[in-house]
Amino acid sequence: MKKSDQMLLDQLEGYNSFDSLDPVTGRAESKGVNAAVAGVAGNPLFKSQFNLRMTNVYYDVTAAAVILAAALPAALQVDNPVYIFGNADREGAYQKAKQLIPFVNGGAGFWNFVEFGIVGRDTFATSSTHFPTAVDGDMVFISSGVVAANTYERIAIVHCPQVAYGNLLASLSSDRFIANMIRYTVDATLTAQLSQQIRILRQSLFGKTTDDNIDPQTYIGQSAFNSNISDIPVELGVDKNTILGTQVLYNVTLIDWTITVYTSKKLQAVL
Repeated sequence: MKKSDQMLLDQLEGYNSFDSLDPVTGRAESKGVNAAVAGVAGNPLFKSQFNLRMTNVYYDVTAAAVILAAALPAALQVDNPVYIFGNADREGAYQKAKQLIPFVNGGAGFWNFVEFGIVGRDTFATSSTHFPTAVDGDMVFISSGVVAANTYERIAIVHCPQVAYGNLLASLSSDRFIANMIRYTVDATLTAQLSQQIRILRQSLFGKTTDDNIDPQTYIGQSAFNSNISDIPVELGVDKNTILGTQVLYNVTLIDWTITVYTSKKLQAVL
């Protein structure tokens, strides 16, 4: 058995399997993992995975209705960012993220950042009827623009189908995981989104910031052979100081990131 296979088995030993019934009680029986695993060529070993789905919703405040991106005034048909993780920066109102991956702003006819928060937990000045597709636990980033006396809102929603995104974000204060792949999927007709860099930021306790970029186009077709899927191999430790951000094209309604997790652990204080 390869060393990498043994490492994966060691990580899985603490998990239970409930795929069989106890012959006496008829109830699910807890068993430790006892299986041989092998690496698959072209794919990384991983222990778990989760999805992050980012959507753009546009709301016409004057008409009191959700609208399509194509119905926006031309001046508002511009890219704007979405931020992932970064619980430490979130507590500072995403000051560093907004500085390095800014909203398009500067006056009339442009988007200006308004507020953000977790649906169902935080209080918003913006009515939840403006983003009806968001559910409790989702993160929303709300910006506003005014054109010809009409007010429009852009709501970027971050959703995790496996666990409430707000819970995932909060857990980064006590947990750290290592991601080893991001499968970045967009609509087959909107592959221009993959030209947008993923910015990786890391901010220290006292504000020192380092950053790097990943170009999703570099990894298109490596395993999926689809122009709308980019399999990005990474070895990225994610904790409360890690921020991922990217600009989202105005007409992109959905981005899906499948993130595979190689390992995770509780952060421990050193005395």
